[in-house]
Amino acid sequence: MQCDLCPPLQDLDLATLWDDQLSYLLSSALSAYELERCSGVSCGNEEFQDAVRRAVPDGHTFKGFPIHFLHRNARRAFATCLRSPFCEEIVCCRGDHMLPNSG
Repeated sequence: MQCDLCPPLQDLDLATLWDDQLSYLLSSALSAYELERCSGVSCGNEEFQDAVRRAVPDGHTFKGFPIHFLHRNARRAFATCLRSPFCEEIVCCRGDHMLPNSG
């Protein structure tokens, strides 16, 4: 998915720096949310929130955008997300640990 998202981000002149630890945390949360959607039973939400708090440096903010797709096309999903002002705000924010033209 990261490979599919880098070109559209570069088209918007946005640098991309992926955090492997945070990606791992998010993949675990995604699995828990998918399980909740299928079973109706919520599990692991508090642990996820605690893990994100530990992973995000002091003075920084974690922002998320909940959305559900019925397909796996990352570029199409990204284009749909950008139509939301909430998602656009997240995608277009600038971090202090960003490297120019990385990807």
